[in-house]
Amino acid sequence: MSIKVVVLDLKGTLIDQYNNLVNGIEEMIELLQSIELIIYIVSNRDIDTLTKQKFNIPNNNFLSPRILGDASIKKGSGKFIDHICFSEGVSRNEIVYLGDTNNDMREAVNGKVAFFLALWSDQSYPYGIRIASPQVFYKVINTFFIKKHLWYYQIQDLDPMRRMVDIRALMSSNIAQDTGIKAYLKQIYDNNPNRKIKGFTIKDILSMHLFASIYLEGIHLIRENNNPSIWAIYPGHSGIKNSALINIIKNASKYIRISFEENLVNRHTSAIKSAYARANGNHPSINNQITTINIDAEKRKKIRGRCIILFDDFTTYAHSFETARNYLLNAGAKRVICIAVGKYGSSSYTSIYPKTDFTWDSFTKGSADESNFNTHLIRPTINSNALEYFS
Repeated sequence: MSIKVVVLDLKGTLIDQYNNLVNGIEEMIELLQSIELIIYIVSNRDIDTLTKQKFNIPNNNFLSPRILGDASIKKGSGKFIDHICFSEGVSRNEIVYLGDTNNDMREAVNGKVAFFLALWSDQSYPYGIRIASPQVFYKVINTFFIKKHLWYYQIQDLDPMRRMVDIRALMSSNIAQDTGIKAYLKQIYDNNPNRKIKGFTIKDILSMHLFASIYLEGIHLIRENNNPSIWAIYPGHSGIKNSALINIIKNASKYIRISFEENLVNRHTSAIKSAYARANGNHPSINNQITTINIDAEKRKKIRGRCIILFDDFTTYAHSFETARNYLLNAGAKRVICIAVGKYGSSSYTSIYPKTDFTWDSFTKGSADESNFNTHLIRPTINSNALEYFS
C-alpha cells in the first residue's frame, strides 16, 4: 500500500513572496511524479496562468474556492480534500498534505490526512511532521509512505466469543536488536549511537515507519459509534511506561489529532519482569498480567463503545495484549487493536476469553485471575518482506 496523492499549498510552500519557485520545488515535484504520485496545488485565491505555467501538472489539479464552486470555501474546511477524494477515487489514507500555515494544518486535519510542515517557509509553527527542505520531503515520502508490506506480524481473527483479535508488530525482535531500535526503545547503551538506516536516525526510522504503517492501513480513520479511536500504551512491569515509545506515539497522535490517553491502562501492583524471568529459565504465566493491571475508572465513560489502539514496545506470548484486550472490552470498548514495535518468536497466538458466567470489574484491582479464562490458539500471518525497510 502507498499514498497516491500529494497536496501542496502554493504560497510560501511552493512560491516565495516574489512569486518565484522555492529552491528545490521543481525537482521535488518531478521526483514525486516519477513514483507515480498525483500532485494537487491548492490556494485560497485564484491561481493565475503565469503561476500555473511554473508547474508541470494538469490544469484541473490546481484548486481554489472558485474551482470548488463556492467562493466562501477556504482552506481549513476539509473541502479541498473532499474534492480530491471524489475526483481521484482515493481514500483519505492515500493522501498527504504539505503546507506552512494554520489554515493548511486545519485543511489536513479536517480532511483527515497527515500534515507535513514546510519549515523553509515557517519554522515556528508548532504542528505537523517537520520537513527541512523539498528534497527531504521527497525522501520521507519515498522511504516511508511507498511500501507494500505494512506489518511483519499480524492477526485479524475472532476468539470463541466472536470478539475481534487484532494484533500487529512492525518488525521481528532480531531486526530491532540488530538495527539498534531495541537499544533506543529500552534506552540502553548502544555502541553505535549515531548509526543511521537509509540516511535516517534510529528514532526517525522507527517513528515514521510505525506512523506510516498505521496511516496507510487506515487505522487512524476507524470510528465506532461515530467516535474516533483512543490511543493508549501498556505499562512496564513496574508500572512505568516506555518514555521513548510514549514520545513516538504522542507525536504520531498529534499529526492526525487522535486522543492519546497515557494512563488508560495502569499497573496497580508490580509484575515480574518477563525478560529477566525467562533468562533465568522461568516463564511467568498470564496471571502475571491479569492480576496486576486495571483500567482507569475516570475513563469509564470515555472509552465506552470506542476503538482503543494499544501500543507496547515488544511482545512475546502476548500476555500483555490479551490481558489488556479483555480488560478493555469488558470495560465497554467496542474494539481493541494491539500494536507492538517488535515480536519475539513466531509461534501461534494464544488468545483468552472469560469463562461462561464469569463477570468482573476492569476498573477494580485484582478482580480476576487466569483461572477465570479459557484459551484459544490463533495462527498469525508472518510477512518477512516487511523487514526489508530496516536493512
